[in-house]
Amino acid sequence: LRPLGVTIDSSLFLTQLYEPSKIYKFMDLDAALEVAAIDGIADNILYLGDVSNSLGHEYGLVNLAAFLAQCMKETIQYDACDENNWDLFNGVYPLSNACGQLEQSYQNYKCPPEEQHMECPVDPNMEITATTHANWYGAPPGLFCAPKSKLPITGIWDHEYR
Repeated sequence: LRPLGVTIDSSLFLTQLYEPSKIYKFMDLDAALEVAAIDGIADNILYLGDVSNSLGHEYGLVNLAAFLAQCMKETIQYDACDENNWDLFNGVYPLSNACGQLEQSYQNYKCPPEEQHMECPVDPNMEITATTHANWYGAPPGLFCAPKSKLPITGIWDHEYR
């Protein structure tokens, strides 16, 4: 894939506006693939092929295509790596979506028993602001969260406000 790096950046990693991503670059994908395929992440490797199987490279390419398709669906098209505020409620975007969208509560997420070693404890004083966000018309700015003691009312992002 390395000889196609420039083409991948300019023709594949495109946003909804058909512009090359400012965030996602082939060079970074290449480095990540090397780690994921050789060292693995959390005892899992990204299968990119096996020389002992005559179709191994084809299975590997299908795996890579599926991975890139998911990346495109979730992030590249928006040129964002943080979660987007996309859950409308009564025509506006609640800023509380930073705490959970679709009636979820992110602080209550738990890992299954076999992955609990990767679970992070909840920091009740954590404050964080997303560094990226979607750029569609009317898109809210990056999500922000803080403890209720600091921010008891979150408000809304009204994309139709004039």
